[in-house]
Amino acid sequence: MATNNCRNTVKVLDCGNDLDNQHKTVYEPFSVCLPFGRQLVYDGQGLRLKGSVTIADGKYGQIVVENGCITDALEQPVCEYTVQPCTPAATPCGDSGSGDVPLQPGADNILNYDASGRLGGQINYTTSTEGLTISGYGTVASPLTIDYTPGEAAKTYVQAGTAAVTVSGQGTADNPYNVSHKSSPLGAGTYGQYTIDEFGHVTGYEEQSVGVTSIIAGDGTVVTNAGTVYTVGLARQSTYGTFRMGGYDITTSGEGVVTGVSQVIEFPVDVDTQSFTLDPILNTLSFNAYGSLVGYTPREKEAACDQFADVFDAGRNSTSMTITTTKNAFFKITYRGRLTASAPGSTVYGYYPLTSPYSLYVGSRRLTAYAYYNSANAGIVEVVAVTDAYYAPGNYTISLQCSTEDFTFTDGAIMTVELIGRGNA
Repeated sequence: MATNNCRNTVKVLDCGNDLDNQHKTVYEPFSVCLPFGRQLVYDGQGLRLKGSVTIADGKYGQIVVENGCITDALEQPVCEYTVQPCTPAATPCGDSGSGDVPLQPGADNILNYDASGRLGGQINYTTSTEGLTISGYGTVASPLTIDYTPGEAAKTYVQAGTAAVTVSGQGTADNPYNVSHKSSPLGAGTYGQYTIDEFGHVTGYEEQSVGVTSIIAGDGTVVTNAGTVYTVGLARQSTYGTFRMGGYDITTSGEGVVTGVSQVIEFPVDVDTQSFTLDPILNTLSFNAYGSLVGYTPREKEAACDQFADVFDAGRNSTSMTITTTKNAFFKITYRGRLTASAPGSTVYGYYPLTSPYSLYVGSRRLTAYAYYNSANAGIVEVVAVTDAYYAPGNYTISLQCSTEDFTFTDGAIMTVELIGRGNA
């Protein structure tokens, strides 16, 4: 008997690295939806069928379904439609025509047969009210027309029962009855505590104060009575006599009532303005013991204005001058000389407020001054100021100062001071 060496041979299962070198095709997992609820899924190792059939086997219209799959589809037959006649053929009426179409009984049926057996409809009507008539057949061509002419018993009569009411019209749609109220001859308005309209109707009322029942004396008055008669008078005062007030003597009674006025001081008052103006600088004024102006003496007039001037050389460290005035006046101060300064703009001509480091003073009081720039490079060529204070006669020092240390005025200059009056001052 022969020996089967294949069965006795030990198989070598370790193939070494040969398996690693074999080519293996790899597909990406995927899933596909199948009809009626199923799904075909590949997970990278093999295919699987998931889900279950959601529709039973059978025929649906022209589609046949078996085990969740469409196995057959029949052809759709052509749709045919036979139109029915709009009106069936009429049934012969017969010879008599009296019973082929029965009439529905009822009081509301207006159909009937005439003497020849013909079917027809007619509205029958009658009237039960005097003066009411109905005509027409109730058709479009001949509609029903209802007319009413009331008799004497059915008519309505309207008559005004008072002279304040008027009635007009005939009681028809076109001319209805119009009942109105006549206007009051008194007219609308307020009479005492009542307000009435044009018809005399009371539309408002305002309660009046109660009549006088008693009188009480107020400040400066006294009340006396004799029975029902009351007397109100002024109380006696201690101001009885004549008093001088300004240019007038005022006389008062014992009750403080002015009983007389007389002018005791007179000045040349302007007729148009009814006023008189005295300049205390140009006049010597006289007053009485009561403080009233009783006279004046004109002084010798001084010059209309005084003017002071001073000249300054270049290279000085300060610019100041002292003046002595003999009258009340405002000061107009003018300094003409070049000052180094930056102009407000690149090219400037005109007056602008004087700014640091320069300042203009009267004594220790700094003034609001204006500087004239003739260009951006040349700087300031003039400084002008007018005081807002009214200076009395006396000595005053006017100075142009610079806050820069060790400052030197490089150019010569002229400073003038004028004693002037201001507009509306």
